[in-house]
Amino acid sequence: MPVWKKVLFGLLLAAAALVLTEGVLSLAGVVPRAALEDPFVGFAATRPLFVERKQADGTVMMETATNKIGLFNRQSFPKTKAPNTVRIFCMGGSTTYGNPYRDSTSFCGWLREMLPVADPSRRWELINAGGISYASYRVTALMEELSGYEPDVFLILSGQNEFLEERSYGAVRELPAPVREVAAHITRTRIYSAMERAVRSSGIVPVSQRYTLDAEVNERLGHTVGPQDYRRDDGQAVQIMRHYEFNLARMAAIGRAAGARVVMVVPPVNMKDVSPFKSEHRSDLTPRELADWSAFDSRARDALRAGAQEPAAEALQAALAIDARYAETHFMLGQVLLGMGKYDQAKQAFQRAIDEDVCPLRILSPMQAAVRSLSAAQDIPLVDAMRIMEDQTRHLAGHRIPGNEMFLDHVHPTIEGNRLLALALLDELRRGGLLRDASSWTQEAQSQVTQTVLGRLNNTDHADAIQHLGRLFGWAGKLDEAHALLLRALDMYGTEHKDTLLLLAMSSERRGKLDESIAYFKRIDAHSDVARLYQRLGRMDDALRAYAQAVAAKPEDTNTRTQHALLLTQLERLDEAERELTEVLRLDPQSLQARGELANVHMRQQRFNDAIREYQALLQHYPDRQEAHFNLGVALASIGRPAESVDHMRRAIALQPDFADARLGLGIALEQVGQIERAIEEYREALRREPRFAEAHNNLGEIFARSGQLDAAIEHFQQALAARPAFEEARVNLARATAKRQGTRPGR
Repeated sequence: MPVWKKVLFGLLLAAAALVLTEGVLSLAGVVPRAALEDPFVGFAATRPLFVERKQADGTVMMETATNKIGLFNRQSFPKTKAPNTVRIFCMGGSTTYGNPYRDSTSFCGWLREMLPVADPSRRWELINAGGISYASYRVTALMEELSGYEPDVFLILSGQNEFLEERSYGAVRELPAPVREVAAHITRTRIYSAMERAVRSSGIVPVSQRYTLDAEVNERLGHTVGPQDYRRDDGQAVQIMRHYEFNLARMAAIGRAAGARVVMVVPPVNMKDVSPFKSEHRSDLTPRELADWSAFDSRARDALRAGAQEPAAEALQAALAIDARYAETHFMLGQVLLGMGKYDQAKQAFQRAIDEDVCPLRILSPMQAAVRSLSAAQDIPLVDAMRIMEDQTRHLAGHRIPGNEMFLDHVHPTIEGNRLLALALLDELRRGGLLRDASSWTQEAQSQVTQTVLGRLNNTDHADAIQHLGRLFGWAGKLDEAHALLLRALDMYGTEHKDTLLLLAMSSERRGKLDESIAYFKRIDAHSDVARLYQRLGRMDDALRAYAQAVAAKPEDTNTRTQHALLLTQLERLDEAERELTEVLRLDPQSLQARGELANVHMRQQRFNDAIREYQALLQHYPDRQEAHFNLGVALASIGRPAESVDHMRRAIALQPDFADARLGLGIALEQVGQIERAIEEYREALRREPRFAEAHNNLGEIFARSGQLDAAIEHFQQALAARPAFEEARVNLARATAKRQGTRPGR
């Protein structure tokens, strides 16, 4: 037999063995690792969405866990599925959840009303498993849980939250692309999965390290002042999109493994009526290019104010020729082109604005394309919600650029938008054979369902939704839009709605409109907030009156009393501050802030023994408070106990080595105990950290003057005055040292 035939025969034999092994492992229930595990991220803990609740009749129901309420709607279903039941799980983020309303007007809620009417021959269970801020990797992990509850269908709309949580892809990124691709194919085999389990169980090889996320959503915007925290990172964006594609495939695999039908939904976005959340210039923009770009940007804005669309478009295009990565410019161009009736070009500009957004709170177009590609490649049913919104926009506005006609904000459809999406999903389920007989699904039946759903909503529901949108826009840093929505909500409530007034007060403060914020806070009797803002405005008498009102309204509010005392201290009304802080400590003897502030008041009153007592009590509870050690050291030095002062100054420095004031205080205490050389060292250390530290210069000058080193003394006195021209002690010292030097050096 020729060699090539032997080689071919050997390869065919090996391939057959691999196929046979895969088949045996499949029968044994081994699932490929790629369908089970996310190689990109892991989770610190797993908390189930549904927990068992036994009913009085013995039925076991699965209900939304209490610790998940807020992120998820309350849902329940029997643990054991009844005969003739179709169980459908709706997966995704806040769009699936139903924001800014709730489950009843989500596409899942609409389907729950539609399906029993469209096909009453079957029992329909629609479970809304949409989680607020849930990205695809969390949705995938949730699907693993839900796959054990006899699902028939998974409806998946996911992709708007991929950039919300901070994470790293370092280990994955380090691999060359060909290696990543080969590894991806290998991990899809059952042979690899079985081998990896065996290796892991042996303990020979440690489990690969992945980035570990918190058990629950920990989005970046919740910990920052808004989108400013985001920075462009193209490499990270590529990894996030690759992770998203992986999760889409993994969701499909989990659904198939559970024997369920999977329907993918292309997430839709508001293109024309929400500007980018953050724009950023390209990193290599030169100062000259930035100046030119700014000139074109100003020219465009001037033209828009004058209503001149053509010149505005030309200026914006010129700006984009310099920097095509600034998202806001694309958005402005889209608005201008839309106004000019150039719809195709406008749509391209709006899409580019979304894709260049540095804070991408809307799904990017390559990610939408990934959903469509996966559907085509794996023959997964697809409902294109983006196309649905475009088609309806064309019907309403004559173009295919969705905006506020179809959306309540940047991504959440209107109630009508969710209804249209539900209708499209119902059609897909019908095409898939899940509806046995849809003859009852007439136009009249559809109208009746619509009336039923809308009839459950009242004015408060709508006001709640608008208020929620106001919170959302404030969370995302769009403060003017947020404030306008909150005003709408207040008008809809029709009363002095305290929650909305509080949000308006906070919104006004964030927008820098402090007088307006004060007016809102007054309407809800938030006297302490009124006082705080009066302080910011420098209106101290008004602040004191507001604090008096706050204390009278809530005499046991120790936080308000403490803030009141701080203002009294600032105004040198020390006896009143002392009385207020003493009352705080009577109400709450454990208030360490009040104890520390009372000690500070005693220091300013020069009641050093009282201050020492309070600082010592504070340090018993918080021994690592460097400020308390420093202040205690100052008090001890002031009553002639310098050795003890040295100890506390050193402890303050040990806790904060760059604490220049403590270095100065240690120098003073060392001088008092006669350790002059060590004092000089500490003063120099203070100056090394703060070269313009006037007191340190003055103290060094005094040491040198006493030892007759007049040139060095004069130099330090001069530097002290250069740092603080009004430093009278240094001025006197300089005059004395200068006179002394002139007296010892004739002719000078």
